[in-house]
Amino acid sequence: MKPAYILIDFENVQPDKIGALDTGAFKIKVFVGAKQSRVALGLASALQPMGNAVEYVQIEGSGRNALDLHIAYYIGRLSVEEPGAVFHIVSKDTDYDPLIDHLRAKKIHCHRWSAFSDIPHARAAAPKAAPAPRPAAKPKPAPKTAAKAAPAASSQVDEIVENLRKRARAQPSTLKALTSTIKSHFRGIAMSDGAADAIVEALKTRKLIAVKDRKVSYQLG
Repeated sequence: MKPAYILIDFENVQPDKIGALDTGAFKIKVFVGAKQSRVALGLASALQPMGNAVEYVQIEGSGRNALDLHIAYYIGRLSVEEPGAVFHIVSKDTDYDPLIDHLRAKKIHCHRWSAFSDIPHARAAAPKAAPAPRPAAKPKPAPKTAAKAAPAASSQVDEIVENLRKRARAQPSTLKALTSTIKSHFRGIAMSDGAADAIVEALKTRKLIAVKDRKVSYQLG
């Protein structure tokens, strides 16, 4: 398994809980501003069992991008120390996006998420409930219907929209090419066909694309 880091911009996003985290899959670094003296009790309690896998980094000095530069430094250092590592930045600050594009061009897998819960695989599977007692008679099975893809995370849709805007005249013209572009953009998290289809549906719902005869037209603004 590739080493995976979650880097939380605590000046920008202050999660008070993280749910059931797969403690063996991630290392977490919480970057705290020079003037921030407290971390939410719920977050600290959830991270405490992870022990040495969690590090709090309080930056020195202040400035508009002081914390952002600290996160950039740690990604650069860790990408050299642990080639192949995957980085997840938790922040609503779009100033990270040019850095992320540059890292991806250098084959360093890095993603930004607006909320902790948006990170794929961040939550461990919930424990299975005890089986219910068998009914006296089995009900007649309902006709099978096609499974619907889970809704796409809004941050993923926003990332794809930005990617498509940058492509300008090189935007994928067919549904197959668009799906391939989405999966390639998120190659660091091994996106499934169903997840890519969910992003396409979200683009259609937002009226950012139109699909006719599997041809795609764009209204990205």
